Amino acid sequence: MLLPVAADDPALVAEIAALVNRAYDVAEEGLWRGGVARTTITETSDAISAEEVVVARDHGRIVGAIRTRQLDRETGWFGVLAVDQANGGRGIGGKLVAFAESRASSTGASRMQLELLVPVTAHPHTERLAAWYGRLGYHETERRELADVEPSAVPFLALHCHVAVMRKHLAAPVG
Repeated sequence: MLLPVAADDPALVAEIAALVNRAYDVAEEGLWRGGVARTTITETSDAISAEEVVVARDHGRIVGAIRTRQLDRETGWFGVLAVDQANGGRGIGGKLVAFAESRASSTGASRMQLELLVPVTAHPHTERLAAWYGRLGYHETERRELADVEPSAVPFLALHCHVAVMRKHLAAPVG
């Protein structure tokens, strides 16, 4: 977990925002009209200040990031999961998700939630990601229109998309 003071490091904030945007450029290719960034420097800085950003490092270099927080007393949340493409397949994403789940569980949350952008036509990365989340124990609980979740994003879509809400029951903390 990055401490709020890390938001004062412009190079670190820019590195995290760039990692997220690179990862989503690949993952969501074809879903957005050209040039849409998934996050901004300001959003990244604000998330760090709120103690919502966790990074994974390899030899000091940031290779992954996730944003996590409590939605309510019972529900933890994570999103903006990104792993450097050169480091994919090494379990970094799974470790970041496990950290987010552990953090939520330690605060008493009994479930974890994420939202997945799902185009109405098949998209290979989205299908792989949904299957991966399924292997981690997540299941879709509802679908929403993107316009109901993030109306400002709709004009930038290249394809009609829904938002799949996925949840997982968390085990009670041991001890």
